[in-house]
Formats: sequence, structure tokens, C-alpha cells
Amino acid sequence: PGRRMPPKKDAKKKAGAEDEINYTDVVLKNYKKACTSIGLTPHEDLMTALVPEEDDGTGIGNLCFDKDLGPGGIRAFCAAVLGRGASMEHHAYKSLVSLRLWATGIEDAGMGSLAQLLLAGPAFDVKLTHLEVMDDAIGPAGCRAIGDALMLGGNATLMTLRLDLNKGILDAGAIELCKGLRTNRTLSTLTLSFCGITEAAVPALAEVLTSPFSNLTELDLRGNSLKSEGLLALSESLMGNTKLETLHLADNGIGASTEEVNRTAIEALGTVLAAPAETSKVCRVDMEMNTIAEDDAVVLASFLGPENTKVLSFKVDSSLPGELFDKLFRSDAGKKKGKGKKKKGK
Repeated sequence: PGRRMPPKKDAKKKAGAEDEINYTDVVLKNYKKACTSIGLTPHEDLMTALVPEEDDGTGIGNLCFDKDLGPGGIRAFCAAVLGRGASMEHHAYKSLVSLRLWATGIEDAGMGSLAQLLLAGPAFDVKLTHLEVMDDAIGPAGCRAIGDALMLGGNATLMTLRLDLNKGILDAGAIELCKGLRTNRTLSTLTLSFCGITEAAVPALAEVLTSPFSNLTELDLRGNSLKSEGLLALSESLMGNTKLETLHLADNGIGASTEEVNRTAIEALGTVLAAPAETSKVCRVDMEMNTIAEDDAVVLASFLGPENTKVLSFKVDSSLPGELFDKLFRSDAGKKKGKGKKKKGK
């Protein structure tokens, strides 16, 4: 008689065991254990947010939270998502791909925990693609942590990063963030609106835009103070960038510098807009709430004639005279938003 072969492993049984895991229960248990380990009371609202309306045990993909967590609370949450803390059930919360935190008070220390989640997550199949941390008292240290997590060799899953309304970021924070983003290959959308950034941080942003690694397609810098000097430096960095398509520069004090600087900046922007797609793909620009002189608006209009079919959307402030406004304004639909007087019907 021949030798008896050892029984084959039952792959289906193993897969079935994985399917039987209730990830909602696991992340809640792990979160409670993480809170206990650092002396915190679990946040009831967060636990409620982690339970889907129709809970099949797989968990949620998108978490939005706007209650106070603090640095410790987000630390406990990140540990629970990874499922690698002491005495925890070692099952990561794989369903989570989008995390939106608004005014949760996590501060720079909390950003350090999020940076660790970005770095360690992919090894446990936790692949965040969207991260918003808005109005959360983030400063330069928090930006440095996230920048380090996103540099080459770090996280390669995040595609959208929104840090709006963190007024403590300032130039120092933007510069720290950009140090990591210079070698990031996956981020496509970056928003830093109302973060106290001035033209002093534009060289760092320009380094990201001129990097061969960059895949940014949208950059939102609304509500800062880049002024015409910042517009000039940004525009110069976009000549040769064939990735960025959308640029938000509303409410940046553009047009408030000297006449010479204002004109040079407007001409540089116009050159970007009129450049062929092989040189620059910028096709959507928001310049609302910036005071552009009429003479400069005329110059800008010369770059946006009917022959310019690349630019799909261009927004300017409605304080411009109607005729100039109509020449400059474009919407994504390709139709102009008329400001001047309507023609009388026959």
C-alpha cells in the first residue's frame, strides 16, 4: 500500500473564519481597551459613528466626526483601527478609507497618531485614501509629522489631504509639509485654505509642483495672503508642470502690491493659462475676492480669448466692470456667467 498523504489545508474553512469576524464589534472593543490603557473614557458619540445604519459586521468606509476628541482620543482611535495594541483583538479595521475630522481638538500630538496610522496601516490592509483634519489647532509640528509619513518610502495610498482652517499652520507648517510632499507620488488633492500662509511659503510649494514625483491635480490655497508675489512664483513653477489642473487662489490679496509686481504676476498667470497642455494643464482657476486693476484685467483677457479652449473655468471678482468680467469669467460648462446688461428682445 502507498504512503498516506497528509490532509490538505481547508482554504475555504480559513476564508470562512475570516468572513465570520464582526469588524464593528472588534473595533469597538479595541477602542475601549485603548482608552482604558491611557486613562480615557470612551467617547460615546464616536462609538455610535462607528456603527453603520445597516451593520453587517464589515464596518464603515467613511467616518465623519465633529466632536471633541483631543490628542488622546485620536490616539486611542488609531490604535483601535490598527488592532495592534496590548490585549487587543488583532484584526485591523480594513473597511476605513476616508476619515474626516472637523474641530475635534486633536492638535499636533493627534496628527502624530494619524501619521503613524498612515505609515503602519497599509501593512495591515488599512488603506486610507482621504484625510480631512479641519479647524483642529494643527501647527508646524503636525504638518511635519504628516509630511514625513507621506514622503517617498512612506504611505502610498492617500490621494486627498485637506487641512483647511488650521490657522496655526502658517508658513512654517506649509514648509514642513512640503518637505515630505516633494517626493510623494500618490497625493492628487491638497487643500490648505485659511491657514495663515503668505508668499514666504510659496517657494516650498513651488518645489512640490516642480518635483518629478508630484501627481497633484488640485491645489486649494484660498483665504491666505499670497499676494501678487506669491501668484508670480506659483505661476512660474507651473510652466512645465503637466499634472496640476485646478488652482484655487480666491481671497489672497492678489492685486494689492505695486503696479509693476501686479502686472508681472498677471502676465505670468496668463502665460500659464495660454500655454499648450504639453507645458501646463491648468484649466480651472479661482481668483475671486482679489482686487485686480482694470488695466491688468485687460491684459489677462488677452490670454483668454475665444481661441483659448484649454481653460474651462476662470473665476474673477464681480467688482470688475461688466464687460471685463464677461470676457474673463468662464464656467466648467463652457458658458459665461453674464454680468452686463441683457440685450433687449426684438
